[in-house]
Amino acid sequence: MNKDPESLLRLGLPSQPADLRAIQLKLEEGNDSLQRFLTVNAASAVNTAKGTLKGKSGAILKAVPKESADLGKEYYASIESSTSDALQAITSNNPSGAQKSLADALSVTTKLEE
Repeated sequence: MNKDPESLLRLGLPSQPADLRAIQLKLEEGNDSLQRFLTVNAASAVNTAKGTLKGKSGAILKAVPKESADLGKEYYASIESSTSDALQAITSNNPSGAQKSLADALSVTTKLEE
């Protein structure tokens, strides 16, 4: 059961692209796995999110209003960067650094969804 208030608020935002929801859920899964010291599961979840980010950028950015397109691209790049940083921190056995990067990625994901 999801008890994370920020996650619940993100899930409450209407009309989000399915790919962006998938990225959000994988980032949240990675963060949850890190809290449980399941680094292999966290790495898998973050790696899946990273793959979706690379493959679905067009579909996700298409949902951003035209007047905010540049800001949407900036947010998307920030999410990609934070996700890469999180994966690097996980592989370097730095769970606290990975959690910070994932928190940053999720924060920017919220902004992109808004």
